[in-house]
Amino acid sequence: MTNPALRRLLLPTLIAAAFACGSNDVTTPTADEAAIEPIELSVEAMDRGDAAPAVNDRTIPTLQRLLHEAVARVRSDRGDLAARRLLEPLRTLLREAREAREAGDLATARRKLQEANLAAARIIVRVFGPQVAERLNAQVTTGLAALRERIAEVEAGGGDATRLTRAANTVQSLQRTAVRLIAEGAHPRAVLVLAHAVDLIRAVAARS
Repeated sequence: MTNPALRRLLLPTLIAAAFACGSNDVTTPTADEAAIEPIELSVEAMDRGDAAPAVNDRTIPTLQRLLHEAVARVRSDRGDLAARRLLEPLRTLLREAREAREAGDLATARRKLQEANLAAARIIVRVFGPQVAERLNAQVTTGLAALRERIAEVEAGGGDATRLTRAANTVQSLQRTAVRLIAEGAHPRAVLVLAHAVDLIRAVAARS
């Protein structure tokens, strides 16, 4: 599992800006993508073959759950060795992040963790195919519709829906960016954006 000290480097953020255009071949996240809070990649649990988190487990980031499911699929189809090899890029990035933190280079540590997010998204698309982005997009559409309904209920009751409206607008912006990325064939980046949008919707729903 990632070092807890690495996670303490990170502050929760909401993405307000659209992503810059990017292709699947680019290995370093853009400046806008760096705004995403890196997930905790439980590589050791995936290596052991632990069961993937439940879909309705809101404590697990969507990207991490999908990665765990991808590793489990490869383990089932091709065995333990193939599953462990799949995670090698993440191990490397997490090790580099830990080494950078220990050297006092917090900017590099953050960047390496953010690159791990993008590597995880590539693995997910490699295992499940580009259609995983479409499925996430459909999930965001459903969640956004429910959020809009909640906003209407709050406003009809005379309540203040400012926070909910701000969140809905952010999710909508993320989805527009993801749709563009899908059209460009940049499916890993779209998965990264949409997974964040799903987590934002869940967080807002839990507080409303």
